[in-house]
Amino acid sequence: MLLPALSVLLLPSLLPGLVACEEEASLSSKAAGWFEKAKAFIPSSSTAAATVVSAEDVVAQPEHQSEPVVLRIVEQIQRSNYKSLLGPKATGDEEWLLYLTGGNKSCLGQCGPADSLWEESLPHLSALPQANLRLGYLNCDEQEVLCTAWHSVPPSVYHFLVPSTNPPDQKTPFRAIFINQTVATVDDIVSIPSSSQSRYLEVEEYTGVLHPFDSPLAKLYLLEPLGQLVWILGNTPSWLIMIVIRAHKSQGRSEEETVKA
Repeated sequence: MLLPALSVLLLPSLLPGLVACEEEASLSSKAAGWFEKAKAFIPSSSTAAATVVSAEDVVAQPEHQSEPVVLRIVEQIQRSNYKSLLGPKATGDEEWLLYLTGGNKSCLGQCGPADSLWEESLPHLSALPQANLRLGYLNCDEQEVLCTAWHSVPPSVYHFLVPSTNPPDQKTPFRAIFINQTVATVDDIVSIPSSSQSRYLEVEEYTGVLHPFDSPLAKLYLLEPLGQLVWILGNTPSWLIMIVIRAHKSQGRSEEETVKA
């Protein structure tokens, strides 16, 4: 009976300490809660890093898109790869949009506005629900022979309907769509493919002698050599051509005089 009696006697003296401890614990828990709330407003290093990464990966997208758009690959078209990229595929048919541009040589330094339109159209083209839509880019200042062989006039968009190899020997419908930089808009480019508005159908299909795949010159592998020859003549100084012509004429005269003698 001694311990209960002692506890009763000591209870008045212990109560203030117990209350103080309880109040201290309550204040500590409240402070911890406040601290956790404050931490929520301070971005951690991992959150900041994640924000930077997402900012790099997110690209501009059309207004109606609720999710970020992953840009389609834009292939660089060159003499060394255009046949494999734009030619018939064993994996199935493809639709190609090839943007042609240039610099001071082929575009007289005037392709800047069209270049901007093409760049702005890429997110919209990437958002189209068409798996076989492919995009390409051809700089005629860097690929002068190829653009000469195709008789290209930048800025333009070339539209190819690349067939499958099965059945073989199918034609490749091709259309050249010139970009009028004074009135052209992003929608003028985005509306070209089949999955958009099929605006390519408004342009007449090209079936002439300079068709990159279906023309007799292309099938006889003469299109590129012809482009090479025209490019050489176009870049040869006029004075050198005159010297060659005069030399040829003088040689012909000397041969005639020799025959007469």
